[in-house]
Amino acid sequence: NAFPNPVSDNFTLDLSGFSENEKINISVVNVIGIRVLQFEHFAGTNDRINVSVSKLQSGIYFIQAESQGQLATRRIMIQ
Repeated sequence: NAFPNPVSDNFTLDLSGFSENEKINISVVNVIGIRVLQFEHFAGTNDRINVSVSKLQSGIYFIQAESQGQLATRRIMIQ
């Protein structure tokens, strides 16, 4: 889950539900499929992380969290 939505500068990504020390690959992708942000996170270190999107243009983006072959996608609007 990502909040607030819509967002202007930063949003919080809630990664609760993943197993302890599970590696999560997180991407922010624009509407034409170009990855504009990418980073890794290990579950259990902090279930909520702050993500800065202040350098991205306004529009619709998709947050993708991939771990162990499973992909979860959420839509977010940047103002």
